[in-house]
Amino acid sequence: MKHFISNSRYVWMAGLWLLLWQAAALAVDQVLILPGPFTVLGHSTRIVTKPENLLIILQSGAKILGGILSALGAGILAAGLAVKRPMLRDFLAPMFAAVKSVPVASFVILLLLWQGAERLSGWVSFLIAWPVFYEYLLLGLSQRDRNTEALLCVFGVASVKRLVYFTVPAVYKPLQSALSLAVGMSWKAGVAAEVIATPIRSVGNELYRSRILLETADVFAWTLLIIGLGYGTEWILGWLFTRLMPEGVEL
Repeated sequence: MKHFISNSRYVWMAGLWLLLWQAAALAVDQVLILPGPFTVLGHSTRIVTKPENLLIILQSGAKILGGILSALGAGILAAGLAVKRPMLRDFLAPMFAAVKSVPVASFVILLLLWQGAERLSGWVSFLIAWPVFYEYLLLGLSQRDRNTEALLCVFGVASVKRLVYFTVPAVYKPLQSALSLAVGMSWKAGVAAEVIATPIRSVGNELYRSRILLETADVFAWTLLIIGLGYGTEWILGWLFTRLMPEGVEL
């Protein structure tokens, strides 16, 4: 019941913001400056119904998703090693602090010098998501119950079973939090990289072209699609991780 009330309240608040947006658009009365939500929705529908735009979305999405999944794998590896080796954790700390502090634009320029624009969004997404996954997974591993783990070792529980039925549940909630943060950040950073580098057949390039052509409604429409893609990616990955859990694992 509480969940239903919370969702209903969220829907009502979202509807209120849409009404305010529509009222502001009517007050401005200039589509070039502020298109209304129905205009943006119409442009979004037109964009996704064009096969060439769907190909663009798939290409950008594949690169950004590849960066996110690579960051997850690298985060698991780094956190798994660092939790057992304090010296390695101290060694990695300055690097992750630097990665989190460097502006996305600096990453984009450096990567453009090193490898060109085509795979840029994937690399930027990786660099943005890797510290997030590492820190949240390291937190989950550090907070697991060491006494229970020692007891499982004493009773001779196989290492694979300890991993599946003890370690995985310990990091599941931190991983969900990391996903909700890293996926959105990766989409924003990946598209921002594409806007700067303007690789052909990319979402960022389409966003840039819409600005150049003063198609404000298209700018809003592509932005709306990027937000939807970010939420969709987060939901699908969360659902997959839940489904991949072996039976009997309590989360």
